[in-house]
Amino acid sequence: MNGVFKRDRVRRIIVEPMLERWSKPRHVTSIDAVISDYIEDLSAFSEDILGHAFTEVRRNHPYAGWPSSSQFYQAAQKLTDHHLQNNPADNSLISARDRTIQAHKVAARYMDQSVLGQQSWREGWFSVLRKYVVTETARQLVKGISEPEISVPGDLVEMWRQPWLSDKTAKGRS
Repeated sequence: MNGVFKRDRVRRIIVEPMLERWSKPRHVTSIDAVISDYIEDLSAFSEDILGHAFTEVRRNHPYAGWPSSSQFYQAAQKLTDHHLQNNPADNSLISARDRTIQAHKVAARYMDQSVLGQQSWREGWFSVLRKYVVTETARQLVKGISEPEISVPGDLVEMWRQPWLSDKTAKGRS
């Protein structure tokens, strides 16, 4: 999704209604900078989640000044988590950024805890295995698999173990 569209979506669903309802805080010296923060903080969420998050914050915000971007973020995250708990196969609300973060966390655990991850570290093909694990995890997350299972084909392991691929050898570094 285009970044401009995401910014417009946050501006339309969160920022404009917020400006209509609440007073600008006295300490804000640059409205544009603060609005940019709201847009950056909230652009990963879907239109539906943003709309519900705005309603949630509107109902619970007790002050005359703007709610913080973190209030909107927390409401949106809570709604996303709730949706995913009730619909584990539906990953339409998970942003690409969140899938990437999750894929890197899974890869870090795999590399630390698996025999293959430890072997790759000792033998010098750690980075190619990690890249494979991140890519495979992300692929499974896109398909809606909430608990990715990593299996590495033996022919790939054999190929990675070749000395010409290792960055520890002169040939592998060139």
